[in-house]
Amino acid sequence: MTHVNCRQQIDLDREKILGKDGMIIGDGGTGSSDYLLTPVSDPQTRAERMYNFFHSSTRMIVEQTFGIWKNRFRCLLHPMRMEHWLAVLIIQTTMI
Repeated sequence: MTHVNCRQQIDLDREKILGKDGMIIGDGGTGSSDYLLTPVSDPQTRAERMYNFFHSSTRMIVEQTFGIWKNRFRCLLHPMRMEHWLAVLIIQTTMI
């Protein structure tokens, strides 16, 4: 699923994919939508600076978690050249 296709799928059935109040955290180049949290590009207020700080902190934790996950399951380091359903099954299995 490509980045564009993924966003289209979320737009079609947001609650099924993200849950009732689900959100996605992204970087500044991700674009915007009502379910995508991105940093404030030019923070002016204390609240905006704090938001950016917590946004960055959260992204670091998520990126570290993915790094640990990929290190433990080395098959996730490279593109999976197999049927989509099998790649999904392998990824889901590593999450258990």
